[in-house]
Amino acid sequence: MKNNNQINVFDVANYIIENNPHKTTHMKLHKMIYYAYAKYLMKHNSLPNFKDSFRAWIYGPVLPELYN
Repeated sequence: MKNNNQINVFDVANYIIENNPHKTTHMKLHKMIYYAYAKYLMKHNSLPNFKDSFRAWIYGPVLPELYN
């Protein structure tokens, strides 16, 4: 059952891709979503409700759900 407050990471990714005039690489996209996640946390003092959690990979934060 999906939580109504759950944020779809694919919607966030599509928003970034559609509204960014520069080419967005896969890793850059993950980093931009990570910073959006952090900004949400600072503004709302609560964690965004993503289905998956970020993982620390060698080149930066990655959401496995989006990577796969």
